[in-house]
Amino acid sequence: MKPLFLLALIAAAPVSAQTNDAALGQTADLFARDLAGLTRLATAAALVHERTGAFPATPFALLGAPEGGQTGARTFSLSELVVSAAADSVVLRYVPLPTSPYTRDDLVVTASVTADGAGRYTVRHEMRRRADLDLGGRALLYDRAGTYEIGKGFGDLCLDAARAREAIAAGRFTPDPALLGPEPLTLRVHPPGAPAPVYYQTTRP
Repeated sequence: MKPLFLLALIAAAPVSAQTNDAALGQTADLFARDLAGLTRLATAAALVHERTGAFPATPFALLGAPEGGQTGARTFSLSELVVSAAADSVVLRYVPLPTSPYTRDDLVVTASVTADGAGRYTVRHEMRRRADLDLGGRALLYDRAGTYEIGKGFGDLCLDAARAREAIAAGRFTPDPALLGPEPLTLRVHPPGAPAPVYYQTTRP
């Protein structure tokens, strides 16, 4: 099971490879920062399931659990959080509180956390941006990378409950899926019309 970043590019124009590589690297950094919040929430949900045998079914059950404090999920500032649990999975939909009071757009994240057995969990996620609801809530680009327009960030990542518990016990929990999953974290970019990803690299050992 491989944790991965996957960015969907919805428009592209010819540009030098060097320019695109630098711009895509900045987008990957943005995506990594956004994934940190997701990793806190998803790890908390996975660890509640690992401890109790059931996923949290409400925001309070997620954030109020001991794991909500241990992963930092409780201190992750949100303006919206919806939690929908099933027997073997939970869906999280949330909007982080903007860091600037003058930001007029929101990041909207939807993720499903599924138990794969033996303390392993898959987190399938999608990140989009929208205009402030007072401005109509229209869809916005997730980011721009050179002349690429990036519509959304999405992909799968893996969590290992034993690794997360070990990090918490040692006081070194970090919301980085590369440290909490069993394999290297990767980034793939698939431009429109291309038959396969044209940019692929391991971002962390």
